[in-house]
Amino acid sequence: MRVLLDTHTFVWWVGEPDRLSKRGLALFEDDASELYWSAVGTWELALKMAKGKLKLPSTLQEYLEPRILRAGIRPLPVRSEHALALLELPRHHTDPFDHMLIAQARVEGLTILSIDRHFAKYDVATLW
Repeated sequence: MRVLLDTHTFVWWVGEPDRLSKRGLALFEDDASELYWSAVGTWELALKMAKGKLKLPSTLQEYLEPRILRAGIRPLPVRSEHALALLELPRHHTDPFDHMLIAQARVEGLTILSIDRHFAKYDVATLW
């Protein structure tokens, strides 16, 4: 399965894996899973750190990169086609990070792993 990680799913997997669903945790453990981390998640975490809403034991780069590499998670940059896909999305809620993840998932044909119920309002595959 090709899966785009919502920001919280990666953070929970690293620090609080018991918060993940059994199905979600199994994706991290299954070598056949293709997991993707969007640059949007890095952006979201950087903003949370800058606002003091997130504390990590090291810099964001030192925290993210080794864990992503060890887990074989594939990076997903934001491309123009992702930004253009935003124009097709209804505004069911106002989170710009979620909007970009939805756009990326639609363009790339990915399923989003998230507990966020807002994703179900969009034409995008999700699981929890």
